[in-house]
This record gives sequence, C-alpha cells and structure tokens, in this order.
Amino acid sequence: MNSNSNQSSDNQVLDILNKLDSRLSAIEDLLDLKPSEETAEIKAKKKEGDEDELEFKIGQNWFAKVGILVFLIGGIIFLTLKFENLPQFLPGIAGLIISFCLLGLATFWRNSFPMLSGYILGSGLIVMFSAGMRFHFFSFDPTINNPVIVSALLYFITLIVFSFGIKRNSSYITSIGLVTGYLTGLLSNNPYQIFFTIFLIAVFTSFIYLRYNWSGFLIVSMILAFLTHLIWFAGNPLIGNGISTNSEPIGNLLF
Repeated sequence: MNSNSNQSSDNQVLDILNKLDSRLSAIEDLLDLKPSEETAEIKAKKKEGDEDELEFKIGQNWFAKVGILVFLIGGIIFLTLKFENLPQFLPGIAGLIISFCLLGLATFWRNSFPMLSGYILGSGLIVMFSAGMRFHFFSFDPTINNPVIVSALLYFITLIVFSFGIKRNSSYITSIGLVTGYLTGLLSNNPYQIFFTIFLIAVFTSFIYLRYNWSGFLIVSMILAFLTHLIWFAGNPLIGNGISTNSEPIGNLLF
C-alpha cells in the first residue's frame, strides 16, 4: 500500500527507541539505580500502549483478512451457482452492485484503515470481474452470447483494476489485473487473442517495472505468462476442453 514506507520508517524509529530504553535499563541495573516514579509511569503507559497496538494490529490484520477471505469465497460461489427460477442476468447485476459497494467502502476507509481498505478494494475488484464472467459463463441461458462483447467487458474491468492499482501505488492490486487479463485471454479460447493478450501485458509489465521498480510484480507477470501459454498448449482445459497438445497456429512461436 502507499502507506508501507511511512509505517516502515515509524517502525525503525520505534526499534531505535526500544534499544535505547533497553540500554538505559541495563545501566540502571548495573549501577543499582531504582527507577523514578516518572520512569515507572512511562514504562507502564508504554506497556499499555503496546498492548493496545497489538490488539489493533490483530483486529485490523488477521480478523479482517479472514473475514474478507470468507466473504470473497462466498461471493464467488454465489456468482458461479446456477439459479433455474431466477432471471439469469440477476446474479451478475447483484455481483456488480456488491462490488460497487465494496469499492465505495474501500474509498471511504482509505485514510482511516489503509490496510483494511486495500483488502476490501481487492475483493471488490475480484467480485466485479466474477460478475462480468457471470453474464456469459455459469448460466443456463447466458445474458451475453457474443464472445467478443464478453471479452471486451472483461478487458474493460481489467483496465479498471490496473487503474486502481496504479492510482494507489499498489503492486498487490495491480497484480490482480494481471490475473484477470490473462484469464480473459484464456476464456476467449482464441489462440491469437491469447497470444496478443500475453504480448500486451508483457509490454505493460515492462513499463510498470521501469516506472515503479516493482520486481515482484515483474516476476508474477512472467510466471502467469508462462502458465497461460502452458494452459493453451495443453488444450485450454480451463474452459472444459480435454487435455491435448496444441501446435496450431504456428504463429504462436512469434510470441
């Protein structure tokens, strides 16, 4: 997140102060000096503050992560279920509404709870992409039958993910766009579209690496590009095809 550098510098200052406090305590013990009432009071407040900080970290980090993960898994399962007695467009619309609510909540909490806001933002973007998929996949009667329109919608959502990631200076959010971009190419089941997607994302990744020096982002993109090409070479079983080896089109060698 964009607050990681500030938190790191704060932690360094706290570490230095803690080391100085430890050395002073050692000197007091060596000289058999009893701490003053002020010193004892300061240490008591510091201990209480450390406990409060620990509770805050647990509440904001661990419980929040588990809760968001459970909610995200439930949302994805909901969007992949087939509802016979409902209009097939309703789950997709519901998913988009939920994603917009999550994005709004993440924006509202951006300054108050920056880490929690980032997790909620990532979840909202994943739900948005899943809702876009629902308009064509996981349905008895797809709302959008044209594969070109579906791909255009999913690519547009991927651009939204990238824009949020760059705006927040977050390699974590931007990496979600890598997953949605490569997945969109595979879902098209069009070899030329898959290879062109790999090429464009590779160019984009190179630009981002040179601009922000996100080495982890570069590595993730390279791994996903390799996996995307491997899945296509295996017959693209991701969309239900049998596992086989693809050798056509020969133009894939260019990519």
